Amino acid sequence: MDEYKYKKLQLAKTLCLQFLIALCIHTVFAAIIVHSEAAYSGIERSTIEPHWISFDTPSYVNPAKKYIVDFEKNGIFGPPNRYRTMGYPALIALTMKLSPDNWIKILIYFQAIVAALAYPAISVISRILFNSKIRHLNVLFAFLLLSGAYLSRVGFVLTDLVFAVFLYVGIACAFLSIAKRSWLWVIPQVIFIGGASLIRPTLYLYPILHLVVLCVLAGKYFHDKETPKIKYITLVLLPAVFIACVASIPTIRGYKHFGIVAPSQVLAVNLFNITGRYVLQKEGREDLYNDYCELIDGEPDDASRYRKKIDCALEIYTQYPYRTFRTMSGSSAKMMAATHWLPVFHCWNLDWWYFSSNGRGRSQNSLFVKYFVLAFSMIYLTIYSAFIWFLWQLLKAKKYLFLLLVIMIVSYLLLPTFIAGGGGRLRLPAEGIIAICAIHQLCQWFDEKFSKKEKRLST
Repeated sequence: MDEYKYKKLQLAKTLCLQFLIALCIHTVFAAIIVHSEAAYSGIERSTIEPHWISFDTPSYVNPAKKYIVDFEKNGIFGPPNRYRTMGYPALIALTMKLSPDNWIKILIYFQAIVAALAYPAISVISRILFNSKIRHLNVLFAFLLLSGAYLSRVGFVLTDLVFAVFLYVGIACAFLSIAKRSWLWVIPQVIFIGGASLIRPTLYLYPILHLVVLCVLAGKYFHDKETPKIKYITLVLLPAVFIACVASIPTIRGYKHFGIVAPSQVLAVNLFNITGRYVLQKEGREDLYNDYCELIDGEPDDASRYRKKIDCALEIYTQYPYRTFRTMSGSSAKMMAATHWLPVFHCWNLDWWYFSSNGRGRSQNSLFVKYFVLAFSMIYLTIYSAFIWFLWQLLKAKKYLFLLLVIMIVSYLLLPTFIAGGGGRLRLPAEGIIAICAIHQLCQWFDEKFSKKEKRLST
């Protein structure tokens, strides 16, 4: 067996092993959640009414119930909804149809299985971008598994996990279609990225960025004279067009039902109802918030109210810039530093109140959780430092296009979450890219250090 085939076989074994190990661990963890009365009862309660461990869950469960009741009227796209795209409520509705009494358990196990795909997908992206060695991929896998980025979210009825996994599996398929010059990966690419765009409104502009990324990646392989350039062009354009068509569905529905050119109204809610209101409360101007609410309610239709909310929020931010900056930076810092394991402790009624204001007075303020969170905060500080170091190395090497693309993708996935904060789960879509770049930089640095040490010892 030649060296190329041997390396290819080793990579395939590594990716399969990553998936199987993750699948076993995820399934066991899901079983622990399902069979723990304390944990499962909290998750079950959060699906019925807003609960401190997951306030957003009913906003997905209620549309799912309506999805089933009004299916004959609304069809596969589901009922109109101002705040949630149809993807995740449709998934919940499917599990409800399969088993009305055990749908939460089915959903948890489904998420556990699907989440195991994230690790080989992220390894594939790292391999194609940096030609990462097998041991580097194993370090990346170990970090993602131990950090609980995907494992910790399997028990929650929220979009974050499925969205992030679908996105990374889709990107991995896209990279494989270009690197392998293969049509085989085009359909799964469209299915997974298109599916992610239906789960959360984040990706309604992403097809433009996806097209740029694929063009740059295709340019890397243009030196292959055996593959016609028209094939590369088609491999780039065809999936981008289909993804754009799927991603536009929530926006078309939003315009049809509410006259808004946006996939949902959650942006206005985050800007005005959450951050804007918090700023005014801290400034002692709740009367002003009530005035704004009356002004918004006086608008004649949904589209006008949506735009008015955004305008009012911007007025608040302009009027109180320091308080706005302090609010957003504080919630963002907590979001970036919080360990993914913190919500798991919430299931057993344990918390560190400084990081989770929702749990204040509702849970036990645990010293163990405090030091656990602080330990992982230091780990993430190292990862973010390595990521910044990686960007600096790109700048020094004058790889400006690659640098710009990395910053654009991470910013696109991360910056909107800074508006209202909401815990470590909101950074999950961007965390895979950050981890790939940071682990690559650290592994490269360690390799250089050890190679220099070996050279000194040999002389």
